[in-house]
Amino acid sequence: MVDSLSSKGKKAKRESLTQISHQTGIRRAASVGQGESFGADSCVMGDLDSKSTFSIVIIHEDGLTARRAQHFYNGMIHDLAEVCHFKLDRWSFRAISIPEIRDLALQLAGQADFVILSIRGKVKLPIQIKDWIDQWSSLMTDSKPALIALFDPPNRRERVVASVIKYLHNIADRNNIDFFPHTNFRVYAD
Repeated sequence: MVDSLSSKGKKAKRESLTQISHQTGIRRAASVGQGESFGADSCVMGDLDSKSTFSIVIIHEDGLTARRAQHFYNGMIHDLAEVCHFKLDRWSFRAISIPEIRDLALQLAGQADFVILSIRGKVKLPIQIKDWIDQWSSLMTDSKPALIALFDPPNRRERVVASVIKYLHNIADRNNIDFFPHTNFRVYAD
C-alpha cells in the first residue's frame, strides 16, 4: 500500500534521502571491496516516518550496469528499509527502445523520487536514450526527483563521460532537480 504524503513533507524527506544516496555513493566509491557498512546519520533517520514510500527507477545500459545500479540501490536503502517503503522499477536501454515499454518507463520515472542512470561511458548516450531523458524531463511537473548517474571509473573515456555529465547536469539545472554523478563505480562481473 502506497501512503500519500503532502508534497512539502515528501520533498523534505526526499532531500534527506538524496543526501543519503550521495553519501552512500561516496562511501561505496571509497570502499569498494572492503565490506564496509553504509550507514545514515541518526538525525536523518529521525526525519523519516514509517509511512514514507519512495519510488526509484533504474535505467541501465546492460546486465553489468544493472548489477552495479542494484548494488548502489541496496546500499542507498540499507539503513532505511525498516523505516521506509521502496518501490523499484528497472529498465534496460534495449527495453526502452520498445515504444510501449518506453511509455510505461516514462510514466513511472515521471512520478519517481529517484532516477538512477547506470552506464559504462564508453560511447555517447544513444539518441533514443537522450530522447527518453528529454521526454522524462518534460513530465516532471510537481515531482522533483533526484537524478543519480553511475559510470565506470574513468580511463581513456574521460571526454565521453564528461560530455554525458554535462548533458545530464543541464537537464537537472533546467528542471531544478538534484544531480549526483558518480564516476568511481566498478562494473561487477559476479
